Amino acid sequence: MYHYAVAFLAEKGYYQYEISNFSKLGRESRHNKIYWQTTPYLGMGLGAHSYFQGSRFHNTYDLDKYILADGEINRLEEEREMVLKKAAMEEFMFLGLRLTEGVSFKVFFERFGVEMTEVYSKVISDFLESDLLRQTEEGIALTQRGIDLSNQVFAEFLLDEYRK
Repeated sequence: MYHYAVAFLAEKGYYQYEISNFSKLGRESRHNKIYWQTTPYLGMGLGAHSYFQGSRFHNTYDLDKYILADGEINRLEEEREMVLKKAAMEEFMFLGLRLTEGVSFKVFFERFGVEMTEVYSKVISDFLESDLLRQTEEGIALTQRGIDLSNQVFAEFLLDEYRK
C-alpha cells in the first residue's frame, strides 16, 4: 500500500521529500524541515516549544500563568532539557535521514567538530554495502530499501552508551 501511495503521488506531481511527507516542488513544509534538520528555532506563545543553544524547552500550557508572566520570558518557561553532544549527534542522524536528501558530512562536522565517518564508520559502511544507505553529493541518504526498514536503520545510529 505504501509503495502504491508513493507511486500515485509521484504520478500526480508530488515528490517525496521525507519518509512520510510529499509536496509539490518548492512547497515543502518549512516547519518539518527545520525539525528534521535539527535547526534551532524559538516558539512564541502559550505552550510553544523551542530548541535553541543546545537545549529544548517549552512555555507554560496554563493560560492564567501565561497571562500573569506579562511577557517575562523566564516566568513563561516550564521545562528545559539540555541536549548533550552524543544525543544531538544521534538526533542529527535519525531525524536527518528521514529526509530524502539525507544528511551532510560537512554540516555534521560544523556542528560537532568531528567527522561523521569517525563516529559512525562501521554503521555507514555496513548500510552502504547492504543497500540501506546511498552516497550523495554531500553525505548519505536512505535508499528505498532503507526507507522501508528505516526504524531498524535509525536504531543503529544510537551510540553504544544509549543502547540497552
